Amino acid sequence: MELTARQFADMVNHLKGPSRFGGEQRRAPRVERQSRIAIVPVADGQPRTPVDVDVKNISSRGLGFVHARKLKPGSQFLVNLSPQGSAPVEMLCTVVHCDPAGKGVYAIGAEFTCLAPTAGATANDPATSERIKNSMLG
Repeated sequence: MELTARQFADMVNHLKGPSRFGGEQRRAPRVERQSRIAIVPVADGQPRTPVDVDVKNISSRGLGFVHARKLKPGSQFLVNLSPQGSAPVEMLCTVVHCDPAGKGVYAIGAEFTCLAPTAGATANDPATSERIKNSMLG
């Protein structure tokens, strides 16, 4: 899934902190952004306890962050990157890579898999849980 330019700009502006564009050869350019957000791990189609992570960069296709725990590639989590004063934008993300980045720290890259089907939907909603399960199995 790829965000529209407007969605991407709104999400980047939502994350506070210094930013700069990287000069990389990637499918989607990254914007460096230092911010702390909560992610909600999803296991067996069910949301788990939210955890805070440190965002390092974001692109129209995903985000990079560091975390004290190793996350298995293919695992999924929910993240809310709603711009302030706008409707909630809850997204399902899939971990693409998890690499050691120092003692007890992992650099994690995740791609945006899909948006929640309606504003205000949560992983506790049966329809959203079913969509997450289908995404994990499909």
